[in-house]
Amino acid sequence: MEQVTTVLERVATAESIDVERGALALIARHATGSFRDALGTLEQLVVYAGGRTIEAVDVLAVLGVADAEQLFEAVDAIIARDPARALRAAASLTDSGRDAGQLLRDLEVHGRELLAVQILGDVPPELQVTPERDIRLTEQATALSATDAVRLLDLVSAALEATANGAQARIQLELVLIKAAAPEVDPSMAALLARIERLEQGGGGGGGGLRAAQRPEPEKAAPPVATAAADPEPAREGQAIRGPKPSQDVEEAATAPLELETAAACWPAVVDLVRGENAMLAALLSDARPVSVRNQELTLAFPGGAAFFKAKAEQEDHRRVAGEALQAVTGQRLVLRYELREDENEPDGETVLSGEELVRRFVEEFDAEEVLEDEPEEGEVKG
Repeated sequence: MEQVTTVLERVATAESIDVERGALALIARHATGSFRDALGTLEQLVVYAGGRTIEAVDVLAVLGVADAEQLFEAVDAIIARDPARALRAAASLTDSGRDAGQLLRDLEVHGRELLAVQILGDVPPELQVTPERDIRLTEQATALSATDAVRLLDLVSAALEATANGAQARIQLELVLIKAAAPEVDPSMAALLARIERLEQGGGGGGGGLRAAQRPEPEKAAPPVATAAADPEPAREGQAIRGPKPSQDVEEAATAPLELETAAACWPAVVDLVRGENAMLAALLSDARPVSVRNQELTLAFPGGAAFFKAKAEQEDHRRVAGEALQAVTGQRLVLRYELREDENEPDGETVLSGEELVRRFVEEFDAEEVLEDEPEEGEVKG
């Protein structure tokens, strides 16, 4: 990009074109290494500016690129965990009159720049435009978590693929920003990990997504110690826990009791994580379902006829792998307990099938024909 910028500067000097260096850097970046495209854009800008100084805003207008400040605002909404603000940012982007598909690509470029600054620790030369923008980019990259930066790029990539298959680009842009700002509305594994990261960080961020993040009330009641009697009992207990050590708030959020509904929702992600280490165990666990969470124990129920699966899952190495996957997904270290349990639609009682019953069900379900060995005469006739 520096070579393209240098060539543009020489041409501008030779042709007496008054242009800001930031505008030249922006032209070079969007030319993606093509000298011909860069010079063609500069020629268009000369006509567009009509003799006045060419600024970065002129480049954005000619190229149909989203205003940088609008992109910064969209990502600020993600950092603040404010889906309503994210939706307004999407409306602001689309109301600018630019193509929604191009806006998605611009957001992808911006997300990539943020990730690059996070990894390198500074704005690399090829991304530098103006000192003010470079500072803004660095500040935003610092505020945005690396997990959210990667997930934003994944969401944009999926949205671009969806638009290529006929989906409306504006709706996809809105979905990208809302999902990025509110991981709780995104059922993907990456979103689940982002929610866990928020818990580990003490629920930092804006919008009201997780209940664990919406607990500032005890801190508001902490200053008036003398009037503690007027506070409700739960609030005083919360103050007693948090008082000596502020970091304990993070520990409390991370060790909050796991609810059965949450365990059931997370179980497919646990199985998927296990599959990366032990595909056979994942196949076994996919038949189990969480049925109880009590005293730091998660009870998983296999179907009544899956005693073999239950026995395999109870092996020490298998129990360890499943427990580690559960902790990675939920942040909870629980003891796994397995049992056999019938589905609610099936009658109570043991369902250990006899040999005759197994044969009968096999014949009914697969439209098979039973051939009896003790009937040779019938076999000969059939032959």
